[in-house]
Amino acid sequence: MKHFIKHITLGAVLGLAMLVSGTGQAHALLLGEDIRTDFLAPNTSTVQFSDVQTVVDPGVEYADFANLGRVEIDFSANLIKLTALIDYTFDSLPFNGLRFSDENSTIPSWIASVNVGMTSAGLLGNFGLSHSDNEILLNVQGLTVNAGEMIALNVKPVPEPSTLLLLGTGLAGVIAWRKRQANV
Repeated sequence: MKHFIKHITLGAVLGLAMLVSGTGQAHALLLGEDIRTDFLAPNTSTVQFSDVQTVVDPGVEYADFANLGRVEIDFSANLIKLTALIDYTFDSLPFNGLRFSDENSTIPSWIASVNVGMTSAGLLGNFGLSHSDNEILLNVQGLTVNAGEMIALNVKPVPEPSTLLLLGTGLAGVIAWRKRQANV
């Protein structure tokens, strides 16, 4: 029993260390990186408006993206925040939205999820989010927004294979130890 508690304690310490190291990596995922933002419509291969790459810093990167008076885009360490500048309804096209890309491939593979700070019912339409290693696509097809409403994309790194290997090895060790104890 003493050995079991010792192994569980070691596993908890390693798990906490992995959690802390993963949190530090996610904290500064985008800061200092070059991100390119494109407005795509009516599909993902047609660029309507494009901007040069911008370096993510503590300030607002696009106070008025593409000078259309519709949206402000602010990147932070692990967040992409879009704020509507006017009341607006996006056209219902097969794809009508933004692509955020890491064309230099310097950001670790990312995962995106959405927090929506919106009150309009238009959000329930054809809103969509997809991502790959180097880009995030946000489809706002048919979406209605009111001035001041926000969409926030949480960006997190994909867990490293070595972290998953360490976790798997620890679990395999605990299972093997339990089977050995059952046979004794």
